[in-house]
Amino acid sequence: MFPASTGGSQIGTTVMRAFLPVTNGLFTVPLEFLDANSFSGADRWLEIAVHPSGVGTNITLSPRQQITAAPYAIRAANLTGTL
Repeated sequence: MFPASTGGSQIGTTVMRAFLPVTNGLFTVPLEFLDANSFSGADRWLEIAVHPSGVGTNITLSPRQQITAAPYAIRAANLTGTL
């Protein structure tokens, strides 16, 4: 996870998932970031790297993918007071 679409320092640790099925170039993976404080309300971006099973090294996909409002709703759990 990064604070910008390019550049910037990685936030948190790398999350790896192996042996994910890919259909027509699409895949779904649940991600769990252990430090909810990484979601301060600022923009966050995922950098995704892939490689065929058992072959070669990771290839980083471009561009990074922005984490949008629905996954960011974790912040609602911290609401105090009224709106």
